[in-house]
Amino acid sequence: MSPIVTKVILFAVMVMISLSVTLFFTGYSNIVARELLQPQVEEVAQYVGDEIKNLATLILVSDSEILIKELDIPPDIQSRGYVLSIYVENGSVYLSIKLKSFPWNEARILIGAYSISHPTTNYYYRDGWRIEFLDSIDSGYAGLSNYKIVVWAYRDKNNNSSICIGLGLGEKV
Repeated sequence: MSPIVTKVILFAVMVMISLSVTLFFTGYSNIVARELLQPQVEEVAQYVGDEIKNLATLILVSDSEILIKELDIPPDIQSRGYVLSIYVENGSVYLSIKLKSFPWNEARILIGAYSISHPTTNYYYRDGWRIEFLDSIDSGYAGLSNYKIVVWAYRDKNNNSSICIGLGLGEKV
C-alpha cells in the first residue's frame, strides 16, 4: 500500500474519531444543561402557580368582579425562552412552563378545579393598560417595558361560585 493511501485512511479515521468525540460531548453537555435548567423552570412555575392560587382565593372574599396581578418573571432562563400555558386536563386546571429550546423540560403545576374560559373582550386597567386574556404566553414579553404578563381571576356576578382563572398579556395603549 502506498504511503499516500495510508495517510488518507489515517486522516479519515482521525476525522471519524474527532466527530464521534465532538458529538458525544455535545450530547452530554445538552443533558447537563437540561438538568441544570429544570430547577429554575420549576421555580418559575411554582411562583406563577402560587400567584394564580392566591388570586383565586382572594376573589372569593373580595367584592371585585376581576383581580389582576402583574407577574415578575424573567424573560428567559439562562438565555432560553419559555412558554407559559394554562389548560384543563381531567377536570383540573394545570399551569405548564416549557423551554422553547428544550421542550421536554417542562414543569406542571396543578392549580385546582377552576374554569379557564375567559371573557372575550379585552379589559382595561391602571391608566391605559389593556389586558388580552390568553391561554399561552411567550416569556419574551416579560422583558419589554410596554408589556406585562399577568394572571387574573374572574368571578361571575350571576354565579358567585363560578371562578375563572388564567393568563393575560397587558399592553400599554
